[in-house]
Amino acid sequence: MVTLSIAIRNMRTGKARVAFSIAGVAVATLLLSFILALYRGWNERIGSYIEETGASVWVSAYGSESFFTPGFISPSFAEQVRQEPGVLGASPLVYRPVKLQFGGGAWDTWVVGFDAGGIGGPAEMDSGKALPGPGEIVIDTVLARLSGAGIGDRVRVAGRMLTVSGISSGGNVVFAQLAFVEIAEARAQFGQALADARMTDIPASLQPANIITVLLVKTAPGEAATVAAAINKDVPAVNAFTTAEFAENSRKPLKQSMLPVLLIILVLAFGVGTLVLGLTVYTAVLEKEREFGVIKAIGTPGPGLLRVVFEQALASCLLGFVAGEALVLAAAWGTSVAVPQMVTLIKPLDLLAVLGGAVAMSLLASVIPAGRIMRVNTLAVFKA
Repeated sequence: MVTLSIAIRNMRTGKARVAFSIAGVAVATLLLSFILALYRGWNERIGSYIEETGASVWVSAYGSESFFTPGFISPSFAEQVRQEPGVLGASPLVYRPVKLQFGGGAWDTWVVGFDAGGIGGPAEMDSGKALPGPGEIVIDTVLARLSGAGIGDRVRVAGRMLTVSGISSGGNVVFAQLAFVEIAEARAQFGQALADARMTDIPASLQPANIITVLLVKTAPGEAATVAAAINKDVPAVNAFTTAEFAENSRKPLKQSMLPVLLIILVLAFGVGTLVLGLTVYTAVLEKEREFGVIKAIGTPGPGLLRVVFEQALASCLLGFVAGEALVLAAAWGTSVAVPQMVTLIKPLDLLAVLGGAVAMSLLASVIPAGRIMRVNTLAVFKA
């Protein structure tokens, strides 16, 4: 308790220095937590639509292993998939990336055409109707905020004018948003693209009426992996994945591109926080060196002196952690307002990890000041 009182007294007599160390740790904590929240949010959103469709197995063209690398499935191969044992139903999707234009702006959009009698439509509706009719489109709430388009507005998609008939949620994949049309409209858009490209000699599998991008397969509970394996074995020119595998494949580009950058930022933030904390604690030790010498001279053991340094560093670090987490909540809210497509997700385990990082900062920041205390010459202190 004596060492704790000394640490508290040192902090009270150097309020400006302590405030500076708390601010440094708060900024480091803010960076650590906010980057983790961004990564968690992006990772969650990119695969959420896939996981929420209700499909057990996703069947794509051979060589296409994720939602964002679409191909085309031959109608004859699609029929073979439907005939596989264990397949309870197979709903086609037709989708591709396009620009949605409204009010002079253009936004990256993946237009998904789905069968009204199947699965693969909007995950959840905010307003309007979930099943778009001819010449209609359901847009994501984030896209509605970005573009300003609302129900009843006319938007241009792939050269065709469509009326917004509904606004859904769950279609934000960060770098683009999903919009939904009936499958006939999606095929008509593809036909328009072929016409614009002046393609005349079109193979049968690419005729607009035959286009299938993926099949969403329903199976009995627990049979997804078995059915996917059977499709891969029996049906040529397709890849079959369980929903979990397909979602993970779709997240891989994010992990491969973002994780190295994330790691660098985390290391830099940790280093800055440790450096700021270490400098302020070291300065406090220098100012109180005579007092530490007296305490050491009257018989206080080395571990007791080291506790003073660590307790001061830990107290500053914990206060900085609390301040940093408050800033993270404010930053997450501000980001959602200013940039709707930027999703953050704060998980309790991540907060514990950052708290562990704060304690580690305290330990590292105490090393050099502790060494200074242990080298204090008590005789020199009394001579002074």
